[in-house]
Amino acid sequence: MGKIINADELPDFFDVATLGRVLDGRSKRSIRYSLGKLLSEHKLFKVDRHFYTKSGDPFFVATLACNGYIGLSSALFILGLKEEMDADVYVCTNTYKRPFRFLDKKITPINVSNFFWGTTIVEKDGREILVSTLPKTIFDMLYRVKYADFQYLYRALGYDTMKKKDWEELLGFITDSNTTVIRRTGHLLDGIAPGWFVSKLKEMSDKAKGVSFFYGHVFDNYDSNWKIFDGLNVTRWKNGIRF
Repeated sequence: MGKIINADELPDFFDVATLGRVLDGRSKRSIRYSLGKLLSEHKLFKVDRHFYTKSGDPFFVATLACNGYIGLSSALFILGLKEEMDADVYVCTNTYKRPFRFLDKKITPINVSNFFWGTTIVEKDGREILVSTLPKTIFDMLYRVKYADFQYLYRALGYDTMKKKDWEELLGFITDSNTTVIRRTGHLLDGIAPGWFVSKLKEMSDKAKGVSFFYGHVFDNYDSNWKIFDGLNVTRWKNGIRF
């Protein structure tokens, strides 16, 4: 059958084609047997039909399997701004990808192809994980509202972690987006963000005509200052948060 493959010989994350190159000269039978043995011993995990990993960390696996970065509330967890780990791991990508399960987690890819930047590297358990910066995390939640958790976003902002350069970074993302995102940001952060930041948003918002919606065409909770209907009533999460 040939020499049994040791887990130390394998990369942290690989596909079948890569494995063939790494283990050049081994028989297919030997490779199949060894993979099965490592899987049964939980020294190796199968991600899908094509990928394997030695890591049981869903964040590490999500970034490599989806070629993206950890975002939204999952980013808050990695950045140390959220204590609870959710059942979903959100990974931002530059193209559409299907959700999949890995161990006990659901990996949920989110397409942010028009804004696929704004990341940093965080080391976790000896592995490097690509994650959105806090300003980019805020933007991604306002850009992809469907997947956002604004309760935890308000909590993160309550830690006073945003400095002037961070607000400037966030403003750059917002300026490159659209009127709806601008108004969502103003509605969410008015009274929290610095005055100069809010003033710039207000100037951009006032130049645009019509009204906007926070999520869905729901005509509830109208904020006349920002010309936006907040059907989610997101500002309720400000209660109890110290800014």
